[in-house]
Amino acid sequence: MSSIEKIQQDEQLSNTRNNEQAVACPFRLFISHLGNRWTLRILYTLYLHKTAMRYTDLQHQIPEASSRMLSLALHQMEQNRLIVRTSFPSTPPHVEYSLSEAGADLMPHLIALSEWEKKYIQCPNLSTCKMFRD
Repeated sequence: MSSIEKIQQDEQLSNTRNNEQAVACPFRLFISHLGNRWTLRILYTLYLHKTAMRYTDLQHQIPEASSRMLSLALHQMEQNRLIVRTSFPSTPPHVEYSLSEAGADLMPHLIALSEWEKKYIQCPNLSTCKMFRD
């Protein structure tokens, strides 16, 4: 077996172990659903807005996210059933995003975590730690 084949085999084994661990640990799965840099910001923005939002509205609310990253995060969140994407048959296309039942049920827990964070963790730069501070 060549050294390249050995490296590829080791990578496959490592990936298999990582996948098995993710399946075996619900907390890891939970973190993988919320671990995207923009997921919590999108959830909180939709929560505060209280109604469905168009993509451009989300872009204006989260200007730090590039179009590509926002699109990827929305797609992942839809697959994870945290949000609902509704397409309207019109020209130009009209798409709206809203919290799913699961996403709405998650919000009180995220807000509770934020309250815990405010109590026990000092943010070194308050201007960048403003998601749940309002």
